[in-house]
Formats: sequence, structure tokens, C-alpha cells
Amino acid sequence: MRTIRFIAAVFLVCLLVLTGCNNPKTAEAVITKTAAEFAKVKSYQLDTDFISNSDFIEWKGTKVVNVADKQMGMNMTITMGLSFPLHVTDEMYFMDGVDY
Repeated sequence: MRTIRFIAAVFLVCLLVLTGCNNPKTAEAVITKTAAEFAKVKSYQLDTDFISNSDFIEWKGTKVVNVADKQMGMNMTITMGLSFPLHVTDEMYFMDGVDY
């Protein structure tokens, strides 16, 4: 559940930034408009890439969130090393308050 909350928080911050770019508004107006628009969101996808050159680690992941049904699916691939790279793949699903 923490992962879903984190993703929702990141998405909410992005919405706050984007809705506040049109014209100057008060903070209350931005929050009200963002909350109203966020309530209309049914699902979203978040793709992430992280590369650490010092440790030769690459993380690539995709998260699909169904807000209405409170479900999330996540795929992640982690690659470590250069000469003999090690690939680790992980899949997680959150449904009905249970993670699989």
C-alpha cells in the first residue's frame, strides 16, 4: 500500500505543477482544481529508468495503477554489472489490499 500512496503522491505533485502553469492563481484554487481533476483520473501508467554509472546498475520499471479499483501492477528489471551482467526481473500486483 505504501507504494501506491507514493505513486499517487508523485502523480498529485505533477498535477499540481501542471495545473498551476496556465496563469497565476492562489494556492487554494490550485489545490481545489487539482483535487477535482484527480478525482476524474481512472488509471495511469508510470515508467521509470534509473542508471547509476558508479555502481553499474540500471533499474527500468513500469507501474500501471487503476485508481477506481485500487489496483496496481508493477514490472521491474534490474541489471547489475558490465562484463557479466546480472538481470533480475520482478513483478508485483496489488489487489484488494493484498500484494502478490
